[in-house]
Amino acid sequence: MSSIESPTAAFRSQRVLLVDADADADAQASEVLATLLRLSSPGVTTASAHGSRAAAALAQEFRPDVAIIDLGWRTASGAVCAGAVLAGCAGSRPLMIALMANHPQRDGIEPSSLFDHVLPKPLELRDLMILIAKQGQLAWH
Repeated sequence: MSSIESPTAAFRSQRVLLVDADADADAQASEVLATLLRLSSPGVTTASAHGSRAAAALAQEFRPDVAIIDLGWRTASGAVCAGAVLAGCAGSRPLMIALMANHPQRDGIEPSSLFDHVLPKPLELRDLMILIAKQGQLAWH
């Protein structure tokens, strides 16, 4: 297994923004994911936001390398959140990852073209860590 395939691969410090597209969602799920990311890699710093307004404001301040947006069941609000994050990151573009409860191909849902990757829920943490590690290693070059 190469280092890029290992979820604990060494990579530069990464700022990961976790966004729940639903502003009224319970913060518990994003806090659990934030904790898992920090425990899986000491180089990860996380920040969490709920809804597009909070996401835009936090993105501007936090300047994430990676933005993970939980789309839940409504992809329309996810596209709005993705646009808000990108607007908040004026001048830089984080790796954009969508988390979807429903399978895009199976359910005929097209996530926004603003996302670089779409991962299904339940989430395999290893898959997410590989994407974050690749982003960190690519940033060195």
